[in-house]
Amino acid sequence: MALLAIILLSVIACAATAGDLPCPEVCTLQYDPVCATDGVVFKTFGNLCLLNLANCYQGGHFTLVSAGECPH
Repeated sequence: MALLAIILLSVIACAATAGDLPCPEVCTLQYDPVCATDGVVFKTFGNLCLLNLANCYQGGHFTLVSAGECPH
């Protein structure tokens, strides 16, 4: 029975890798701005995680341009 529990926990752990998650679940509020563009507009995101979150949940197609805020 203990062996079955170990095998089951191993399978669950392998299935729950970060690569299996389609979108980030949470981002820190640390302000580390990045500049990104969708080919039309430039937009500053609070950090790289927030850029990825916006692309994933809002269907955006922003790509990273540079670290720091976008020029105005």
